[in-house]
Amino acid sequence: MEKRYFSVDRIEDGMAVLEGDDGKLLHIPLGILPPELAEGDVLAEEGGRFTPDPQERDARRQQNIALLRKLMKKD
Repeated sequence: MEKRYFSVDRIEDGMAVLEGDDGKLLHIPLGILPPELAEGDVLAEEGGRFTPDPQERDARRQQNIALLRKLMKKD
């Protein structure tokens, strides 16, 4: 089974809105997700189970910071 990644876009009304790498949104009840979940976290989904992946979250944040710096760089 292949591992898929989802970013926590927002949490509202007892649901987490997760964005997949394909851009599709999933609305998942908070009760079936890890209790420490926060916006901006990255979850790995495998076999229908979602688990936090802090290493993937940190790697994506670093990529975003590098991209922002590149875009803000003045010539």
